[in-house]
Amino acid sequence: MKSLGITCPANTTISCELPINPAAAGNPTGTDNCGLAPFTHTDVTAAGSCPQEKNVTRTWTATDVHGNTRTCNQTIKVEDKKAPVMTCPANITVECDTTVAKTGIATAADNCDPNPVFSRRDVHITGDCEWYCIVERHWSATDACKNTGECVQIITKNTGPLIETALPIKLGFDRSTLDIPVGKASCIIQWMPYSGTVPKTMTFKNSVVGADCLPGTNPTDPSGHLINPLMGEALKLNILAKLNPAFGTKKLDTFGCPIVPMIKQNLAPNPDVNELIRVVNLTLGNVAGQPFMNDWLALLKCINGTTDVCKVK
Repeated sequence: MKSLGITCPANTTISCELPINPAAAGNPTGTDNCGLAPFTHTDVTAAGSCPQEKNVTRTWTATDVHGNTRTCNQTIKVEDKKAPVMTCPANITVECDTTVAKTGIATAADNCDPNPVFSRRDVHITGDCEWYCIVERHWSATDACKNTGECVQIITKNTGPLIETALPIKLGFDRSTLDIPVGKASCIIQWMPYSGTVPKTMTFKNSVVGADCLPGTNPTDPSGHLINPLMGEALKLNILAKLNPAFGTKKLDTFGCPIVPMIKQNLAPNPDVNELIRVVNLTLGNVAGQPFMNDWLALLKCINGTTDVCKVK
């Protein structure tokens, strides 16, 4: 005579998005000499290490036709080991606005957590972001079980189209000038920011920026940046005033920048930014050299430092 017996399905681990019913987790087998009623089970659930995980102890019961019973236990571990699947916004080129309202927001689909926590960080790859730069925006989403998915969006900031609206610009005076015509904003993007520290006058030549994108015979470094800081600051000040005429008429004393007496005496009374541009162009065009070049440079840097090409309007 065979006695009543039951063998549980093997202990198993199931991902949290999948069912744990017997069809998925397994059914027991049993033996009896007289016949078995259908198997039954009860579950006792214990919390796992995070909200989407749990441990289920499934007690299976076999009952024969005479009401005899036997039980066995199966352990089912429900786990969440899958990271959210991230979808980044498309790579994008912008003039100025790098906020997510302009560049887009990543999305995430998680197998079990409907509300993963998003974060992002920007990694500067190349360039100067006042003028032109490339940034990697790293998006991540972390579910309640600390699984993290990531994606990367490439954002190119190119102020060239904005700067184009400020052209043409002429730097210098008399026979030491540089004309930057319409269509050459990309050249300015190449020149800026300048790399030198010693202010100088411009070279003795009337130049027009051509296909070579060179600033006349005024020197550039191996990366193509202007070397002369006074020329670079004058160029920026011209751009700011062209982009916003109200900036050009702003009085110098409203910036809080110190103006040494020898500089002040070269300016018209109660000078504004446009007056400063006029006198600095005279200074750049005086190939014999001007005294107090460092003072001119300090004043321009102070005023230019109050804003940038993306915020002047």
